[in-house]
Amino acid sequence: MGLKGGNKVVSGNPDGRSLSPPPEFNLHHPNHQLFKQTPKMLIIFAMVGLSCLVLYHSSITFPFSGDYNSFAAGTLLPDSDADIMWFRDPFSKFDNDADFQIACDYFNGNPSDFRNLPNGGFKYVKSNNKTIQFYKFWYESRLTYPSVNEQDVFNKIKFNPFIENVGLRIRFLDTGYFGGFCQASKDLNKVCTMHANCCVGSENKVHDLGIMLGDWRKYKESPANQMTRGSAGSWTVPQLCRLLHAAM
Repeated sequence: MGLKGGNKVVSGNPDGRSLSPPPEFNLHHPNHQLFKQTPKMLIIFAMVGLSCLVLYHSSITFPFSGDYNSFAAGTLLPDSDADIMWFRDPFSKFDNDADFQIACDYFNGNPSDFRNLPNGGFKYVKSNNKTIQFYKFWYESRLTYPSVNEQDVFNKIKFNPFIENVGLRIRFLDTGYFGGFCQASKDLNKVCTMHANCCVGSENKVHDLGIMLGDWRKYKESPANQMTRGSAGSWTVPQLCRLLHAAM
């Protein structure tokens, strides 16, 4: 068939309209700035997803759920917040004789010393009658301290005679293995987990968690780390979280 008016039909464009991309496909369009934030968004989505997983399991491990029957006798229950990065298998660092183990904001070197400052973001619990009674006591103690969170409630009740009477063996985890922004693990050859504690605001946490992950990658890729022992490495975090912690 002939073409009228001398217009040419371009292959793939039978109506002869311009092939210039519409505004929404312009790389300079504001919507495409989202792509520049992809790494940050991935971390945020990962944190949200892990938070949902933690909340799903909270009926078993969260002390204020009130669901004590979920503790099956002999079950081991690790409980980790979404803002904790796992770098190594931590299970070899737990005390097999302890009933309840908890991470610390600040660790004084003695895992049995109740003067350590605990952090409820990471716990390892052996399910037995002692821990079931303790979780009931912890749950009920929220009525005694209604204006504080579960971590602060624990910090108040850890000296209560109930702990000794029930025979609960509590151990505080070494920040050398279970570190955080409050007290970072100093040796990357030993660290198992790092917690974005002593930090307020999800964006600040995400920012510093991203830097921490970059520190870990540099450590793993360094020539010194390819040797038998490797170097101790170092963290460049906290950054934004350090400023916030200093202002508190």
